[in-house]
Amino acid sequence: MKRPTRLTFQAPVSAHDDVRASEKGPATSTTRTLKEVAKLLATVANQLNGVEQAKQDGSQLLTVKEVAARLRVTPDCIYRLSRRGEIPSLRFGRKVRFKAADLDEFLNSQRQERRL
Repeated sequence: MKRPTRLTFQAPVSAHDDVRASEKGPATSTTRTLKEVAKLLATVANQLNGVEQAKQDGSQLLTVKEVAARLRVTPDCIYRLSRRGEIPSLRFGRKVRFKAADLDEFLNSQRQERRL
């Protein structure tokens, strides 16, 4: 993962310096830094759009801790349900992930009708 670009800004020492800087035009390093910031903002916006799209598709992947928090149980309980095959899960090496749509289906299957 790339490290975030360090943003720097050097304020003019006096009003006279500010006028001289404006006569020369924008500083090259400032322009480059602003372009980098714009590029980073566009990247973040695209990632957020992807997350929103995944939420709408139901293809968002959840961690064991997130599933445990949603169901208000311990992570050990989630691991146990996953091992038994009661909750469909995806394994990536030692990591376990759950699709949000699969979790919703599991919850609907656990729903019980009230008997009067």
